[in-house]
Amino acid sequence: MKRLRTDQKGKQHTDASFARNILKGFLFELLIGMLLLLAFAIYIYRSNDPDAVLIPCTFISLYLTAFIGGFATARINKNGSAICGGITGILTLLLLGAIFPFIPTLSASPYSSSANTLLHFAILPLSLAGALLAGRVSERKSLRRKHKIKNKNYGGLK
Repeated sequence: MKRLRTDQKGKQHTDASFARNILKGFLFELLIGMLLLLAFAIYIYRSNDPDAVLIPCTFISLYLTAFIGGFATARINKNGSAICGGITGILTLLLLGAIFPFIPTLSASPYSSSANTLLHFAILPLSLAGALLAGRVSERKSLRRKHKIKNKNYGGLK
């Protein structure tokens, strides 16, 4: 039996649609990540000293991807933004953990292993921040809609 959840608008959703929406958001995050990596790769290629900007650009693209992915997942799901951001961040960390051992150049970092681990685990709070921002934006939009409807009911007279 599928468990039903009710969102803010009174629509009922199953847990399968929740997982599907998180997967859609995660796939969108991967697409954005590939586009950001391509843009930064072009920037690094054209820079005077590629070695000096390689690692900072990698982390910037990773952090932007996590933030945008958390935001997109929360916007697609429309409720449970903190849960969406957390799951998206965990999925990103798991994907990096699965890819990391197979690419030897990724392990060559000027940072210590503990600093490198902390830098990678910063993905989770950034994904959560993006999701919470998406929840906040949707709350503001719904408040504006309610305010417009309320003002229309009075016919513009106060």
